[in-house]
Amino acid sequence: MEVMEGMYEDLMIFLTTYSHGYVPESEGFLFLWITASSGLVGVVLCVERYSYLIKRASINSQRFMLEITKMISTNKIDKAIELCDAEAEGALPRICKRGLQHAGTDSRTIQTAVDEATLEVLPLLNKRVNFIGMIGQVATLLGLLGTVYGLIKSFGALGDPNLDPALKGAMLAGGIAAALLCTMTGLIVAVPMILANTTFKEKITEITDDIDEYSVKLINMLAARTNN
Repeated sequence: MEVMEGMYEDLMIFLTTYSHGYVPESEGFLFLWITASSGLVGVVLCVERYSYLIKRASINSQRFMLEITKMISTNKIDKAIELCDAEAEGALPRICKRGLQHAGTDSRTIQTAVDEATLEVLPLLNKRVNFIGMIGQVATLLGLLGTVYGLIKSFGALGDPNLDPALKGAMLAGGIAAALLCTMTGLIVAVPMILANTTFKEKITEITDDIDEYSVKLINMLAARTNN
């Protein structure tokens, strides 16, 4: 119990010290605000990309294509299109729908339609993902910039012969504290952004692989149906 109380007190002291760094009178407060603001922008982008890539664009591709295959084999093209409409925001259903709308035509026409749909969908998947990675990198550099600034202020105060020794100590401590706070804030922003960027890119790769695989299968099924 005493250990938990001690940890709680340390946390409160840390939060108080950290929040004080955002006060205009504190050294390096500008770097903290810029870095934190970039983190806020990154969070908004992450929420938007999560909503689209994970919740809407991604589906159970194997199960979806199994249903589509059954409908094509029984000549229920309209039903297959309705199934695509039910997953209207999914990447693969959008592409499949375009191919199904050209069922009965030659394979070249079907493939052209599928390729056009793919070119429309892929940019939507990659949209704003690179900005998340960029924010992670920039936050690290902003934290480093604030660190350098804090150290310059510290050593500048230390080397000033006209300053009172007590004031030197206070300015030295303030500069070092600003440097460490900037470093920590940069890492707090950068680490989640880099993880999110990697996660989203992996999801995009997964969706793209499904599109490549199942779009070819769809074209072959529709072409075989036309030839028969």
